[in-house]
Amino acid sequence: MDRIQILEQLKKEASLLDQSKLREVFNFIKYLKHREKLDPTLEILSTEEDYKKVKRGLQEKKEGKMLDWNLVK
Repeated sequence: MDRIQILEQLKKEASLLDQSKLREVFNFIKYLKHREKLDPTLEILSTEEDYKKVKRGLQEKKEGKMLDWNLVK
């Protein structure tokens, strides 16, 4: 399904919703559009694997296995 078809289908489905549900859909679309601006950390840590990688990196830094970025640049 291409972008135009998706938009047409969204319009069709949205026309069947009452005003409060339509407002919820609108707010969700706004959220999706701006979620990375709201908190990029949530996006980075959205999977368990990513969370573990960040946690491991912080531990390695604490143990002195990594260089501080300010010293490298």
